[in-house]
Amino acid sequence: MDRDDIIRMAREAGFDQTGLASFTEFTARIERFAALVAAAECERNDAYIKSLHESVSWQAERVIACLKALEKAVLAEREACAKVCDEHAKRNYNWASENADTYHAQAHWAGRIAAAIRARGQE
Repeated sequence: MDRDDIIRMAREAGFDQTGLASFTEFTARIERFAALVAAAECERNDAYIKSLHESVSWQAERVIACLKALEKAVLAEREACAKVCDEHAKRNYNWASENADTYHAQAHWAGRIAAAIRARGQE
């Protein structure tokens, strides 16, 4: 609010008239002036709050988009790790026939590890 705004509100409240009939009339003009100043301040504050809200909303949207991208990347990395374990479980080692128990144990545990990695995404 600048000087011109204050003068405009004072005139609107009746201070541009010369002479006051009574103290009551003076009080009424002061009250009108105070109400105009208060309304102008409320309007200014509302505009400021609206601009803050728009700024925060825009920033919040960016943060949400970043979090979604991060979540997607985490899920992709988790699946990639599980696939490494799946591949290990499916591998046909040359020595599998000679070491069948060891191969089956490794394949079993690789499969369980892959399942455990995927289950982390369900928590």
